[in-house]
Amino acid sequence: MSDQEVKAIQVLMASYLAAWHATDMERWAEHFTQDSDFITWRGIWWKTRDENFDAHKDIPASIAEQMKNYQLSVEQIALLSPTVALVHARWHWPDFVEGGHPPEDRQGLLTMVVVKGDDHWRIRATHNGRVEASD
Repeated sequence: MSDQEVKAIQVLMASYLAAWHATDMERWAEHFTQDSDFITWRGIWWKTRDENFDAHKDIPASIAEQMKNYQLSVEQIALLSPTVALVHARWHWPDFVEGGHPPEDRQGLLTMVVVKGDDHWRIRATHNGRVEASD
C-alpha cells in the first residue's frame, strides 16, 4: 500500500472523528457511501447512508455533550485492491453516561471497508463491536 493511500485513509478517519466530536452528523454521514452498511454494537443493521444518518441525527443532548470524549485510533489499514481497503480501529468512550446509569468506560473495535471513488475514500461498511473494558 502506498504511503499516499495510507495518508488519505488516515485523513478520512481523522475527519470522521472530527465530525463526531463536533456532533455534526450531516458531515459525519458524508464519510459513508450512499449504499453503505453499518452494524451497531447492538446488532442493528442500517443498509444505506440515509438510514445511518437518520439513526444518528437526533442524538440526545446528554449524549452529544459526551461525544468529545470519544477516542478513536486506527490500528491497521490493509489495501485489498487499488480501490478497496480494510480498516480496523479501536474506540474508547470513557465515563460514558446513559439513561441515569452510572458512568462506564465503553470500548470497542470497528471493522470498516473503505472504497475509493472519484479520488476520495469513503466508508462502504462498518461493523462496530463492543469489547470488555480492560483493567
